[in-house]
Amino acid sequence: MIFTFKDDEKRRKIDEKETNKHRRIWEKNRPAREGCLRKLCETDIEPSALAINPKVQSKVSVMEVNSFTVPTERNKNKENRYKLIEKKREMFLVEMMLQTKDKEIERLADHNELRQTGLHCSELMLETDTSSFLEFFAKIQDETKEAGKDLDKKKKHKAKL
Repeated sequence: MIFTFKDDEKRRKIDEKETNKHRRIWEKNRPAREGCLRKLCETDIEPSALAINPKVQSKVSVMEVNSFTVPTERNKNKENRYKLIEKKREMFLVEMMLQTKDKEIERLADHNELRQTGLHCSELMLETDTSSFLEFFAKIQDETKEAGKDLDKKKKHKAKL
């Protein structure tokens, strides 16, 4: 019986849904504490014995006695409160987790953006360095050619003398 409890509960809920499909709206979802209240006519208490405001008592005498209900016992569902608190706590933790996740995503996006700008700046610096190196190399080649020509002229001039 213990092992089949969950299956029985599932079947009971499915059957309850099926029966609720064919019911009218006021027949559905009856409160669980409905049995705790009894009609006044089913009790020994007289309507005059109730501590009712005198202004209301005159109106009460006109009303039918069957319309009164007296709460005999009220169930205190502490479990429901604890379950509600637990659900609220879970919702709060999920919300905190989502906030931290959003902050982390934002931080990573900023880091990625900084990295991309750094890479772009590095590429620009590398391009300027290569262009300046090529200019420097071309200048040195020109200077070496001129120096070679000057050397040849000096050798020819010494040879003539």
